[in-house]
Amino acid sequence: MIVSTIRIRAHPQHQRELLQVLQGMLEPIRRAAGCRAATLYQDVDNENVLSLQADWGTQAEMEQHVRSEIFTVLRGAIRTLSGGKAAEARVLSWMAGKEAIMALRGEK
Repeated sequence: MIVSTIRIRAHPQHQRELLQVLQGMLEPIRRAAGCRAATLYQDVDNENVLSLQADWGTQAEMEQHVRSEIFTVLRGAIRTLSGGKAAEARVLSWMAGKEAIMALRGEK
């Protein structure tokens, strides 16, 4: 599984608008080929910080999404409503369950 996260620092004047745009994009992202889940988070310490996380079956499916029309719209909204300076993207490709964590800690 591939987990992609886009963390956005919204311009304070546009925070509510960006939140609404991202909420509206959740369903189209969830319907994209290979998307297993998509969730929008708001930072509890700074309401202007939003994170959009999506879980993908494969790297290829995530890359297809990045080339999609919905992602193009997403990038445009982020650029416009964050002042064009405050977004970071991360991709995590290694996932393991509690067994891996227990093994790393030497627990049974």
